[in-house]
Amino acid sequence: MRLEIQSKAPNRKEYTITDKGQRRFQEILKTPVQPFAFRSDCLSRIFFFSQLSPQERERIGKDYLDVITEKLRHMESTRPEIEAHADAFQRLGFECGIRLLRDLSENVKTTMGSMEELK
Repeated sequence: MRLEIQSKAPNRKEYTITDKGQRRFQEILKTPVQPFAFRSDCLSRIFFFSQLSPQERERIGKDYLDVITEKLRHMESTRPEIEAHADAFQRLGFECGIRLLRDLSENVKTTMGSMEELK
């Protein structure tokens, strides 16, 4: 572990991976990617939105959009550091994450628009 003393932020601890950890990491990277069980708190709630008032549904949707927007803003704020230090594959993963959040935001907006029609 290496400790980086920072004056305008909490001190930062930097850890290095052991040889055994590096071997295990390589094994994991080489295994086939498995389909994931998609779980979404948002989708579960939308499924039962008929139990809520239109105002409650709208508030929940707007709050969720705010969370997505903040996560996207945070990721975008790290772009200069990512571009300066990441390799090409790390940048691809970063850009994929940005697109996922943008797509999620658009899907939530579309769903909220559809809910307006159901009032």
